Amino acid sequence: MSDFLVLLNSNSGHVAGTVAEIRATGAAMTPKEMENYGIIRTIDSFIKDDVQYSKIWQPEIDFEIVNQVLSLDGFRLKLTVTNASSNSGGINATKIESFVTDWGGSVVSITPPNEIVFDISIFNALKSKNFWDVSTENVIFTETNYDQGTGIHTIELDYDALGNSPSYIENFIAEKVTIIGHDGSNRFITFEAHRSIIKAEFERDILKKLPKIHSKRFYFGSGVVSAILAAPNHILDSTISQVVSFIKDKKDD
Repeated sequence: MSDFLVLLNSNSGHVAGTVAEIRATGAAMTPKEMENYGIIRTIDSFIKDDVQYSKIWQPEIDFEIVNQVLSLDGFRLKLTVTNASSNSGGINATKIESFVTDWGGSVVSITPPNEIVFDISIFNALKSKNFWDVSTENVIFTETNYDQGTGIHTIELDYDALGNSPSYIENFIAEKVTIIGHDGSNRFITFEAHRSIIKAEFERDILKKLPKIHSKRFYFGSGVVSAILAAPNHILDSTISQVVSFIKDKKDD
């Protein structure tokens, strides 16, 4: 059997009816939990089957290559964000626009709430502050070679305007790309980077920096909350089929 911990009020910042957690039946509750939560107890299921209903609302991102110019290693990409319900505070394409710009890209079109088309070149992305996680305003990047077949870019980085030591710069750069030369006296570093690095870093960065959605995904309506409040000790016994019929999904709102 499983206990669905259901928020009975909005004191925690979430909406009443939210499925906060799934626990094994009989698990101890703190006094604060007893004050704020009720329980729907499933009498014919096991916790491992029910944990899906405690999921956090998560964005899912999909990339589609609309066009590609290999001679320039440039791409037109369509990015689609699912779970992007504006009614539920989901992320949307408009919020991504400045993010794309900070990656050295340019927005072509936005189709609210969840689709954005943009152009980006690998070299511009490799110069962007979002790739390096710091401002690149005072750094000069010069592409000395690009192998279209392998997708490897060779770039010379002039960091003379920075006050950091050569060893610090080298260690910092090496965390992202492959260093193939370093002239510490003249403050130049030469590095190689494959185009695949950009896709991986872009996906990682967009998940990290886009506005987070802190609400749970599944919830019960006000009628079910009222039934829990009316039940002895705020524990409502139900079958799993009843729970499935009660439960609501924010993706469908």
